Amino acid sequence: MKRSQKCSQRLRAGVILLSCIGPCFAQNLSSGSKAKPLAFEVATVRPTRPDSTNEDWDSEGNRVTIKGYSLRQLIKAAFNLRSAAQILGGPEWLDKQRFDILAIIDEEQATSFHAAGADRDEEAEIQMMLQTLLSERFNLRVKSVEKKLPIFGLVVSSTHTRLVPDLAKPRSLSIRNGHMVAVATSMDDMAQSLTRMREVGDRMVINQTSLVGTYDFDLSWTPDRGAGVPEQAVYPGLFTALQDQLGLKLRPGKADAPALEVLAAELPHFD
Repeated sequence: MKRSQKCSQRLRAGVILLSCIGPCFAQNLSSGSKAKPLAFEVATVRPTRPDSTNEDWDSEGNRVTIKGYSLRQLIKAAFNLRSAAQILGGPEWLDKQRFDILAIIDEEQATSFHAAGADRDEEAEIQMMLQTLLSERFNLRVKSVEKKLPIFGLVVSSTHTRLVPDLAKPRSLSIRNGHMVAVATSMDDMAQSLTRMREVGDRMVINQTSLVGTYDFDLSWTPDRGAGVPEQAVYPGLFTALQDQLGLKLRPGKADAPALEVLAAELPHFD
């Protein structure tokens, strides 16, 4: 099961200060709390091999395997931040050093995930465990701030969009190889999906369309792998495809957004 986006609440800690960001995750880590913070049963942290280009996150059974993640990526994952640009400051190796992590969830805890069904947010609890790991192994300390960050505003580019309103079907949104198929999808969900795309860089995409409700639509584009869209490509790039096919546009700008400032972090002792 791949990592997905979830919501959470506010967290305040003694050694580590963790406050609600965008959505983020929360647990009580204060020294005076009787509640024990969620943590992996055991976890190994090793440096990624210099010749490795693999980058992956996978959760299966009671194992969480993370490969080739920088500390910035780990923080983004642990607090479910929408963009890496929401992480400010930090050591000079924040992006340079990459890590491989193998974490084991206690068997009883893993069994309870599946027994509780929809009432239990497995992804949220795993990310809380990652928060604890970052605190204990990286001595991470962060605080929440407001910062004016570069964003893309998702806006309507013409009088009429090519979105089909949908009120009855279950929501689904799939993205694969430059093709997006959306059913009963809101513009907030659309903006969140666009934020994760390589073409927008580290900018968050904010829904500024004023469109309410949910919609069905298909979108096809040629993914930009950093070298631009080839002239012979069947489909245009993402920005052009949005405007031509859906009547939407990504408009660059700046907006106040929640962010995390890294106060301290240390390289872990490798296993």
